[in-house]
Amino acid sequence: MDNQKKKRISLVLMIVFGAVFLVCAVILLIKGFPDKSYKNSKNTNSISSTTSGELPENPIKFDELKAQNSDVVGYITIDGTVVDNPVLRPGDETDDDFYLDHDWLRNPKFAGSIYMQKANAEDFSDNCTVLYGHNTRAGSEMFSELRKYRDADFFNANRNLTVCTPGHVLKYEIFSAFTYDSRHILNSFDFNKEEDFNSFVNDCVNPKTIYTAFVEQSAVPKWGDKLLVLSTCTDNYSDDLRYIVVAKLVEDIKTK
Repeated sequence: MDNQKKKRISLVLMIVFGAVFLVCAVILLIKGFPDKSYKNSKNTNSISSTTSGELPENPIKFDELKAQNSDVVGYITIDGTVVDNPVLRPGDETDDDFYLDHDWLRNPKFAGSIYMQKANAEDFSDNCTVLYGHNTRAGSEMFSELRKYRDADFFNANRNLTVCTPGHVLKYEIFSAFTYDSRHILNSFDFNKEEDFNSFVNDCVNPKTIYTAFVEQSAVPKWGDKLLVLSTCTDNYSDDLRYIVVAKLVEDIKTK
């Protein structure tokens, strides 16, 4: 076989192997992610309060999601990021951090899911709800893109997030993003007490950190507001630190 023919065969093999690798990579990338068919045509940003007495349609078809996993309690989207995921809460007989390394269909997955622990009510009615998600080294899965909030321009331009729950669209305004210590927030503060609530808010408004932190003073919550904390690892994956983005509920829209 002459060299020219060998080169042509090598080129064909390279193309075939390259195509196979690409297909496999795409399959691995999408595995474990919902196909979004359970989302209604209306965008969460298009949902607004109504004065006609008729409730708007919920953007998420929770009956379809819960048919696949009854642990689904909500759905979160964050402006300016690719965060567009179900929120899980483990059942009574499931470990609190089960979804740290399982996808929303309960399959083992390193990137895990976005989830709350059983200390929080599944309807987001607590004075403070904490959601957890991985910050993966490569890619933008789960809460990896929270790192964008270390940029001042991004923080200022993307301070809205939405959580849909069965019968509600909850709209939040982000007021703080900073590196916090690794304490378990819900075990460290009793958010049913005004003193503890204000103590945590003070930590958020006056971050004691050497790392980049941003606060929007005009949006600082007061006692009676409901908080949402998004918690993930820092980029150096220190066991002693967490990066958190904290928001307050600004609108609760009832839906069908």
